[in-house]
Amino acid sequence: MTTTRQDVTPTIQILFEKLASSVIKVQPKGRVLFIHKDTSLSSAYDIKTYSSPVGITDISGTLKQSVIDIFKGNVRKVILLQTKTDMDDVASQIAVQKFDWMFSDEAGLQATVAAYSHTNKKFSVVYNIPKDSEFVVNFVTPSAVLADGTTTQTTVELLPYITGQIAGCPYTRSIMGASMAEQYSNCTEPSSYAEGTCFLEYDEDVEYVRFANGFNSLTTVGENQTEDMKKITIAECKGRVSTDIRTAFKKSYQGKYKNKRQNQQLFFDACKYGYFRELEKMGVLDPNYANNIQTDVEEQRAMWLASGKSEAEEWTDEEVRNNTFGDYILPLADVKFLDAIESMKMTVKMF
Repeated sequence: MTTTRQDVTPTIQILFEKLASSVIKVQPKGRVLFIHKDTSLSSAYDIKTYSSPVGITDISGTLKQSVIDIFKGNVRKVILLQTKTDMDDVASQIAVQKFDWMFSDEAGLQATVAAYSHTNKKFSVVYNIPKDSEFVVNFVTPSAVLADGTTTQTTVELLPYITGQIAGCPYTRSIMGASMAEQYSNCTEPSSYAEGTCFLEYDEDVEYVRFANGFNSLTTVGENQTEDMKKITIAECKGRVSTDIRTAFKKSYQGKYKNKRQNQQLFFDACKYGYFRELEKMGVLDPNYANNIQTDVEEQRAMWLASGKSEAEEWTDEEVRNNTFGDYILPLADVKFLDAIESMKMTVKMF
């Protein structure tokens, strides 16, 4: 049998490239968990999965229309989890589902969804629940008139369509680029405005309903957070990268190599030359930025000092990198996430 280059090179780089490629191919990209309360269920819960709005026959009425509305955002999967009682009673079922965004059309479950989303770092859309979290979108539009001009949706009734629009928004743009003309003819704005809220507007310039902003509910910037993390676009891309790298590390690296610098460099190179470059192509990272990853020298030095290795204080950065610590790999990524064009400040000089 002929030996190829792929047979004799580390597989971790291949995995990173596959992960990046799968993200690029996902159009639409989102997987949505839809939690619906139905006290008439014969069992404690029921789970149905849909990959298309076409041919849905096992549900009907408003519930079916809600699923169809989610798909209008070009999502790729809707997981309908119906619970007879409360969301807490089906927490074990939620935990095993693979999804990117979640929401509930039950008014009484909004705070529970927000809490679960924040704690488990799963993105969600809730109605009028301030959470101060980059994972929670606090949607506050009171009502919107459907395109037929006769029907008005209010509060949580808006969430299926809105969640679909957010979850299905490509990485190459922000939710502000979406026209809702086919769904809504008009909308009402909140009676007052607050930081960390997301809502619709009827834009007179373009003459259609659209998102007025692209913010999540984060209002307090803490340690390891920046102002741009208040944007859905940035937070979602950051979550994408975190998930992909963690998954790839576990599948192709963890426990499979001795912890020496040369093997750590395999991981760094896979990130930089494989994964990061693919993210640049798909518009997640800025291709004009270095987008680098290397050992966190100061953290590794501190770990050696804490272990009693006082001479580590005098080590050069190169010596620190060569002296790996225990079973730890300590990557420090320096990347630039791309936001979408949303604002403009123009100066006109007149002569």
